[in-house]
Amino acid sequence: MGMPDVYAPEFLAVADKVAAEQCAPRQDDPYLLGYFIGNEPPWPGRESLVVDTILERPPSAIQREVKAFLAEGDTPERHKEFVYRAFDKFLSAAEFPRPRLSAHPAPSTSTA
Repeated sequence: MGMPDVYAPEFLAVADKVAAEQCAPRQDDPYLLGYFIGNEPPWPGRESLVVDTILERPPSAIQREVKAFLAEGDTPERHKEFVYRAFDKFLSAAEFPRPRLSAHPAPSTSTA
């Protein structure tokens, strides 16, 4: 169970590098339907455990963020809200480019 440090300044660059390394070899595969960034998160119902784990680890950007967030109230509901906000930030980082249309041209609609 874990949560990537989506607040770290290098998060997007590292995510882009890893995605390029893993996805580039298959970019022209006509049988590829899509890429998945993950299945169901492993922490629903255990958000407080995720927050506690973040707080127990060495200092990090995500730890600074969670401490600042919980300064306004440290409740199980706030733990859940923080985890879901961080997960939303993670998902928003997954902006995939549109497929190259030249690789798979659309069928002609010409009636001539």
